[in-house]
Amino acid sequence: MKRVVLTRQIKDSQALAAQLREQGVETLQFPLMAIEPRSVDVQHLQSAKNSVTALIFTSSNAVKYGLEAVRGIASDDTCSVIAVGSRTLEALQAESIDAIAPEREDSEGILGLPIFQTAMIDRVVVIKGEGGRDLLQRALVDRGVGVVDLNCYRRYWPAVDLDKLDQFLEDGAPFFHVASGEAVVRLTDLVSAVVQRQASLVVPSERVAQQARALGWYTVEEAEGAGDAAFMEVFTRHD
Repeated sequence: MKRVVLTRQIKDSQALAAQLREQGVETLQFPLMAIEPRSVDVQHLQSAKNSVTALIFTSSNAVKYGLEAVRGIASDDTCSVIAVGSRTLEALQAESIDAIAPEREDSEGILGLPIFQTAMIDRVVVIKGEGGRDLLQRALVDRGVGVVDLNCYRRYWPAVDLDKLDQFLEDGAPFFHVASGEAVVRLTDLVSAVVQRQASLVVPSERVAQQARALGWYTVEEAEGAGDAAFMEVFTRHD
């Protein structure tokens, strides 16, 4: 029997866990990262809101915790709304916000969108969590685009039950589904070198795959993004 460890938050992995169980796959929901909202400072948006030409949501959590602060801007027909990937796009559509998303679900994918190959976008607000990569912002600034960050949540490492993970691993090497480079680093800190050699790691991008291999993971498979469908496309190759 194939086995999968899902490392997203419980609520974010419930649908995938149910889908896998329906196919007879044993799953363990083992969240490596937790999210909590933070107060949103919208004062620095006041002077910019009338000149914003695009909003970029970097995750579904950015939609959950940051949309209300910019809903008025997002509803303006003159403003483009961009999602980093399919999960974020679905979260925006559920809020009746028209948006676009790149096929490649990361900062590089956003930068490759046709909308950024023209002079249409000159000021953006990036709705995001604290920290994270700043590749997107730096690349936009290099192109002459004004960038305002809106940090609306923070990530932290929750306590984990290593005994539960160890027990699951006793029955054979699983697939681990991880959604970010940060999660790969955290997982590497928690498991042994033996697990790194025997388990399969499914990651959302080439960048994260390279990071995982550098950390000692042997079998790393690259999905087309961090969403459930992208994981299943990789996972079903092993039927």
